[in-house]
Amino acid sequence: KRSSPFAPKWLPEFLTNLVCSRHSRVVSNAWGRDGASLRACLNALSRDQRESIEFFAIDMNPGFFLTVKRLCPKARICVDRFHLVQLMNKYIDKVRSQEYQRAKRSRDAFQMTMLGPSRRYLIAENRNRKEASREEEGMLGKLKALNDNIHNAILITDYFHKILDSKGLKKFRESLAKWYGVVRESGSKIFREFALKVRKYRRNIEA
Repeated sequence: KRSSPFAPKWLPEFLTNLVCSRHSRVVSNAWGRDGASLRACLNALSRDQRESIEFFAIDMNPGFFLTVKRLCPKARICVDRFHLVQLMNKYIDKVRSQEYQRAKRSRDAFQMTMLGPSRRYLIAENRNRKEASREEEGMLGKLKALNDNIHNAILITDYFHKILDSKGLKKFRESLAKWYGVVRESGSKIFREFALKVRKYRRNIEA
């Protein structure tokens, strides 16, 4: 996007960084967010360095997966928690947006206020509302009582956070199997789509 008439007509929206976790520093970077940008980052390393990488933490970008598999064949690919939760928050925001449109059609002023874009963080970050006022807590409680879809979405996300806190692989797998059932019983098509992504990348999440 152009910030002024004198700015370039086009600027890349993303920058891919290759970070060494052992030394906490950026090794290389490249414009963009796809397989080509990660390949450009990895080409800053020698072949021996690439093949010595044991773990690679990335988000669920298919281009990243393919590039890591080709250039770092010995690396175990891990989906990090930050990007997983970021993706989940996008799905809960889809539910919020859907319910906002429904409230708009029925002219429900309270739900329109609570489900507006400015409130998306209050709903998505339900479990970390340390700074929420008593008034906000009460209003969110009222919203959950009025709207089953929002209530279910908050329960699903809270449960998923608890699963990610699991200590041990066995406990994680058992809890995740129950979570799939909760998503199925909720009848939410939006969260079923998210559950399919989790199932697809389960082994990388476990890593």
